[in-house]
Parts: sequence; C-alpha cells; structure tokens
Amino acid sequence: MLCTGLEHDRLAYWMNAFEAAEERFGAIDGPLIVSAAISLLRALRAERACGFGYMSNECPHISEDEQDVMKLIRAACCTQHSETHLVDAAAQIATVETPSRLIAAARAIGALCIRHESPQDFGRSTQQQHPAHLN
Repeated sequence: MLCTGLEHDRLAYWMNAFEAAEERFGAIDGPLIVSAAISLLRALRAERACGFGYMSNECPHISEDEQDVMKLIRAACCTQHSETHLVDAAAQIATVETPSRLIAAARAIGALCIRHESPQDFGRSTQQQHPAHLN
C-alpha cells in the first residue's frame, strides 16, 4: 500500500496502510511500523538507483525486490548473531557503496518486528508475478 501511495501520490493508500497496521499491530505499534516502512522505502529510493519492483496489496505474491527487502529485515531482526549478515543483505539491495541509511532503516523496522513476530516469518518465498515499479 505504501509503495502504491508513493508511486501514485494518493493519500488513500497511506491511510489504508495505517488502518491495516493498526488492526494487526495495535494503536501504538501500527503507526510505528508504517513509519519505519516509509523510512525503509525512502532509504531504498536514496540508496538504490534502479528502482524497486513491488506487487499490489491485492496480489498474494511478492516480487523479487520485495523478497530481498524481507531478507534485509530478517537480517536486521537477527543482528544479535552477526552484523555482517545485515550489511551483506543491504549491499545486495543498494547501488551505493555504503548503504548506511538502508541499514539504519532496516534496524528500526527489525526492532519493531521482533516485538510481534518470529524472524523466520519474514521473507518466506512466494511465487513471482508481474510487479509494479517504484522509481
């Protein structure tokens, strides 16, 4: 929903994202997760020159780019084991040499995700369809 809101500059998508997050994560963490996701998308736009392919929220599948982001978030959830995995996951996505903004955004959303889900739940493989593209 957030990618579609950014691509089409439509407030309705943003409001739907907040509503969905609040239903799932509550009135406190829901908006925080949306904010963290927005920070992650802004970091992607700043540190990835080739854009970002995504599926609409009606599609039950995720794009390859979305899978890479989920791997990044999973790595951020598991940083107590190794920071190297997070840095490597960010380097796979970014087109800049040092994706510090992407790493920081992943850490922020990863910390929120840890409070609600098991890290293994993030980034499960799904079949790929034709993604939309956010530049």
